[in-house]
Amino acid sequence: MKKSGFTLIELMIIIAIIAILAAIAIPNFNRVREKSAIHATATTLKAVLKALEAYASAELEFSYPQNVDELIQVIAPYLEIDRVSETVEVLGFEGTTTGRYTIAAKVRAINKDTWALYTDTMKSPRFVTTEPVISSWKEL
Repeated sequence: MKKSGFTLIELMIIIAIIAILAAIAIPNFNRVREKSAIHATATTLKAVLKALEAYASAELEFSYPQNVDELIQVIAPYLEIDRVSETVEVLGFEGTTTGRYTIAAKVRAINKDTWALYTDTMKSPRFVTTEPVISSWKEL
């Protein structure tokens, strides 16, 4: 009489193969997750800038915000702050009345500190690992 089933050796080989595949896949998954969080933060900062531009075009007596609280107040009708806080942990803003500004944000959901930095002269944000020097910060 022949019994059907797997032997202990066969099961151990299958478990070893699954463990090797998991060891390969997990680091790649973490790398993709980090890139996704960085891309989401860049998109969020661009949305904040677009909301600021929408406010500027809608207001006759427009003056640029000076700090992050003024920025949030200005962009609130154009952008949901809850959406910003999904991808940004801390938001920083520094502006002048002449229209020069710097926006910085700490990327949410990454183990290491990564900061996105955006100025009025940049086309896309730059990502750095040291906290930028900004005068006004707000935790979202």
